[in-house]
Amino acid sequence: MYNRAYAYFLQGTYSSAIEDFNSVLKTTPEHQNALELRGVSYVLTGLWPQAMADLKKSLSLDPNDAVRMLLLYVAQTRTPGLAAGARKALRKYSHGLNFASWPGPALSFCLGKLTESALFAEIAKETDATERAKRTAFASFYAAEQNLAQGKRAEARRLFAKAAKIGERDSVEQRAAENALKRLPR
Repeated sequence: MYNRAYAYFLQGTYSSAIEDFNSVLKTTPEHQNALELRGVSYVLTGLWPQAMADLKKSLSLDPNDAVRMLLLYVAQTRTPGLAAGARKALRKYSHGLNFASWPGPALSFCLGKLTESALFAEIAKETDATERAKRTAFASFYAAEQNLAQGKRAEARRLFAKAAKIGERDSVEQRAAENALKRLPR
């Protein structure tokens, strides 16, 4: 059942993936990959409270995954009534992580310790062009989310478009940026 759920996830058929991940998690409630990918499926479909529940549980099983922390942060900022505490929760989850290595600078940005321009300046130091492009797309997605949370829709749209265009094909951030653009009013 997990393999079929994963195939649905890769195809972008998130509702079917969620159904099959539900079946997997009924029999194996702490199946790390099923929890994570169902949580990501919820992010990609804009089901923020469900995403939060899965990402929190997934982090309890593997507390050092910075990308899951960032996705949980996005889900919290998108959930009415929880946005104000999202940064505090991210601070708690990320305590003790190495912020010097990637994606540490993205975490620092979301925590308000690094400006958007400083984040992109940090990425510009990467000498490998492919890696620099991946990081730029990744950071563009999270910068778009920050701008959206601040009510800066035009800038959010620009950054989502950048993440969707240059993002690693089928990465979570690239897919999430595409889906955000579809849901974002003009």
